[in-house]
Amino acid sequence: MEYGAYLQSNHWKETRTAKVNSITHCQICFTTKKLNVHHKHYERDGVSILFNESEIDLLVLCNSCHSLWHKYIGLKTPRHKHMSKLRRLIRMGITRQKAFLIWSKYPTLYDAIYRKYSYKLL
Repeated sequence: MEYGAYLQSNHWKETRTAKVNSITHCQICFTTKKLNVHHKHYERDGVSILFNESEIDLLVLCNSCHSLWHKYIGLKTPRHKHMSKLRRLIRMGITRQKAFLIWSKYPTLYDAIYRKYSYKLL
């Protein structure tokens, strides 16, 4: 089945609704508006996960973070600690676009900025 057709299926609509009802905010910037459900990946061990997603295969993202995710990160799957750092950069006032760009393109700079400014969150 084509991915576009899958997104129109009752299974996906029910899966998406359940995920948004369980996590009612963007998992990066914490907004509660215009939420999407994002597949972290589409296969596990070479087998399609469509119609068989688990909670860990999906993220709730707002429109802005979802667009930036696809622009800067694509199918890379970040570890939880990296998502936490990304959230903190955004909370410190760094725009979402800059935070995603720094995180995806300049990991050393990202860690340096995080170390320098994370004390403001304590």
